[in-house]
Amino acid sequence: YYLSERKERVPVTDSQLAPLAAGGIVRPTTLVWREGLANWAVAGELRPDLFAPAVRSASQSLSLADPATVTAARALGHYSPWMGVFSAIMIVSGAVALAFTAALGTGWLLNMSWFREMMRQVTPDGDVPAVHAWSMLAIGTLYALSLLLPGSMLAIAARQVKLASLRGSAPVLEASLRNLGRFFQTWIIAALLITLLSGIWTLYSWRHRAVPKPPD
Repeated sequence: YYLSERKERVPVTDSQLAPLAAGGIVRPTTLVWREGLANWAVAGELRPDLFAPAVRSASQSLSLADPATVTAARALGHYSPWMGVFSAIMIVSGAVALAFTAALGTGWLLNMSWFREMMRQVTPDGDVPAVHAWSMLAIGTLYALSLLLPGSMLAIAARQVKLASLRGSAPVLEASLRNLGRFFQTWIIAALLITLLSGIWTLYSWRHRAVPKPPD
């Protein structure tokens, strides 16, 4: 039997192990059991002939790792694909936001016609006060960085989590947890700054409408 990622006990014959190992279904870190064994064993340690030498050395290091570290790394490793997908979405969205902000800044600084036409949807003459333009550029840049930087940290953490789940390495697991902590810390700080700047900009833009001037 081998223990699947869903913790299912899958029966398998000895002749089926090699194709399963070649396809990556049975990995060096997969737990296996056969008649005569007292407990479950690591596949890379029990059948090292099924795996390449480089992977075999990783399996040997796994067998020497702390069991608690192996369990924690495997539990976290189940979420590494989702972390990778989310980090990719954040990086792509940040790149698009940065490109859009750069285009708006270029259109405003060079007073391009397409920018004036777009701004006529907001103001009658299409003119944007400098303080409003710089505020929008600052918020847009901060928004893009709030996606790019945490997204990069999450991508690194996802790779480290996957590596830790394969090797059962405590230092790699610790590094992945640090990067996850930095990801949340950076994202929360950026969200607070964006909220603060957006609030200040909104209050400044609507100050005359919120508090009308008295008649002459």
